[in-house]
Amino acid sequence: MSPHVRRPRTKILHINNIANVARTLAAAQTALGHDAKVLVRWGSEWPGDLQLPTRGDPVTWNIAILRRWRALADADVVHIHGGIWRSQIAYGVLRRILRDTVFVVHLHGTDARTGRGLHHMNWANVVLVSTPDLARLVPSARYIPNPVAFQERTQPPTVSGVAIFGHFPTHRELKGTAIIEKAFRTLAGSTNVAVSRGQGIEKLMTDQAELWIVEGVMHDRALELMQQCDVVVDSITQHGAHGIVSIEGMASGKVVVCSYDPPLLPGVPVVRASEDDLAAVFRDLLERRAEWPKIGDDGRQYAKRVHDASAVAGQHIRIYYEQRSRDRWDRKRATEFWLNRGRTYIDEFAREHTPSDAERFRLQEAGLRRVLEQLPFQDFVEVGSGFGRITKILLGRPGVRGWASDVSLDQLRAARTYLGGIASPLIRSSAASLPFKSHSVDLVIASEVLMHLPPKDMQMALAEMARVARRHIVNLDWYEPYAVGAAIPWCWNHDYPGAYRELRLDAKETRPYDRSLQRIFVASL
Repeated sequence: MSPHVRRPRTKILHINNIANVARTLAAAQTALGHDAKVLVRWGSEWPGDLQLPTRGDPVTWNIAILRRWRALADADVVHIHGGIWRSQIAYGVLRRILRDTVFVVHLHGTDARTGRGLHHMNWANVVLVSTPDLARLVPSARYIPNPVAFQERTQPPTVSGVAIFGHFPTHRELKGTAIIEKAFRTLAGSTNVAVSRGQGIEKLMTDQAELWIVEGVMHDRALELMQQCDVVVDSITQHGAHGIVSIEGMASGKVVVCSYDPPLLPGVPVVRASEDDLAAVFRDLLERRAEWPKIGDDGRQYAKRVHDASAVAGQHIRIYYEQRSRDRWDRKRATEFWLNRGRTYIDEFAREHTPSDAERFRLQEAGLRRVLEQLPFQDFVEVGSGFGRITKILLGRPGVRGWASDVSLDQLRAARTYLGGIASPLIRSSAASLPFKSHSVDLVIASEVLMHLPPKDMQMALAEMARVARRHIVNLDWYEPYAVGAAIPWCWNHDYPGAYRELRLDAKETRPYDRSLQRIFVASL
């Protein structure tokens, strides 16, 4: 592709990994077909894919981030977690250089509440917050829930034996650990509490219940210990929102206790508590222990609806697209672009595709062949045939004849050369007005064509394909269900299932290969 045209597959660089949010997002975005990596500082307690060699002081940090400029320049999106500090002027330098890169600033809590990460916000294309209370501090920010990766198997809370309460502080003062410990001792009577410490766990133990305070362990180990708990006690603060521990607790099917403001989080199945009533909340929970599995299941279902990593990652990608779509296309601009580019496209295709690009096209073509093998047809019309890449596949089928059409005369000339001795009539036409009789061929197909048309023109082109087809319609295009209606400058993410339904057609969809951002839609008449 030419340098000024970007593929739907987005390259994302997350910087900093606070509470493992960036890593969870990056894994989900990669699973959706994008290319996401995480850059963390050397010695970070949270994992990353790339390392930033810095001691943490302002001078070495700025030097280190500038030395990583190639990683930032290669990204379509730079997603900065934790805000921008006053001293982090390197971001401003890179922002001026990387004018086409989308810069996202993501605030997670202390960074906004202390004001430490609220500097240089004008460098960001968009500011996000991960809890709704932070929107009060940064009114221009957009709230997106934190993501959580679900484990297939979870251990529900027990209803008999010693009850295990788990608390997982990253910072005791900020999470209200002393308040939680005091409430537990009040519940038990301070003289009846035994204490043990070891391997990152401090245990306060009674005959009826235990409080595990887990800190300084790796995230995976913390999640393993959470599975052994019945109740997860998150932060007891005045902030008004629960943290990532509450989300992980709900996703694990546990009873979750936290201080939060109900109007900010309507319907969240978290047991609300404050410093004043926490001991009473603990006592009440123990008295209605038979309800714990139901409370835990409600929390897990809520977390699936609101915090599922794949869905949250899709929300972020949609925002990236919105920021990349600085210019929207209309039919005139789209036509002019491809008419001009038609003169050089076949050379660009051969010269500029990397080995990974070539592999994606190989897999795409193999997926399309598998679909076509299931469809009986003797003749076809290809819409937007370009230089004939898919035309050659179609004509390679024994006994099949067809017509290739494109709006670009230069592309059709290139197709004549590319197809060599393979005979096929080449016709210049617009996708929205095909020069063929109704129901005149078995198959009408378009590959990576409809996604370049504005929505109304796409619907007109699909209607024309349905008019001409006698048996089958096939289109292969970029399609991400979570981002329908979004666009980047050269490409629209259409609602293809809805477009087929408008034509009263039932379209089946399949991916050409695993983790592809494209779909192959097939409708039989």
